[in-house]
Amino acid sequence: MLQPIPINIKLTQELAALSKEEMIILHRIKRKKLLFIGTTYISLVVLLPLSLIYGWGKSYRYSEKIQETYWSVAPFGGLFFFIVLSVYFLKYYRKSVHPFLKDIKNKKKILLYFTPEVYKTPFFEEYFLQTEIEKRKRIRIGREMYQRINSDSLCCIHMAPQSQFIFQLSLDGETIAFSEKNESDTR
Repeated sequence: MLQPIPINIKLTQELAALSKEEMIILHRIKRKKLLFIGTTYISLVVLLPLSLIYGWGKSYRYSEKIQETYWSVAPFGGLFFFIVLSVYFLKYYRKSVHPFLKDIKNKKKILLYFTPEVYKTPFFEEYFLQTEIEKRKRIRIGREMYQRINSDSLCCIHMAPQSQFIFQLSLDGETIAFSEKNESDTR
């Protein structure tokens, strides 16, 4: 049975200005997420009137009473689905894109200094650094960095405060830089 690893992390943090490269990374991630949300939303919203047109084209097969019922109910059904889609994508936008916009606007990052705790998965050769960050409980690290961590080590994480995107991880002089391409490795 696996025993939970105790986390004795002492956190110290300070604010610093975002560098030009970090701003570019945040802008790229924001654009990618906006492109995904926008194209998906538009394609689903375009399907709503198309479904009404398709239903109208097939309605000649049915009696006039069914056609009247269809035309009295279909617009409300389309409106309902439009509202549901809009609310869903608005919530998704607020969760995924809005934090990046706040970080870009504030132009600040947090530097977190702490003594690291490590974690190795029991069945796979994956190594993680445990943190007290709300959205980033574990950060994937390499085997060499995992083996170098001891009780005297000091770790520094450069991250955006709202989106909690990690730009850089420094451990006793060794640095790992994260970009928009390996963003998912830090989750």
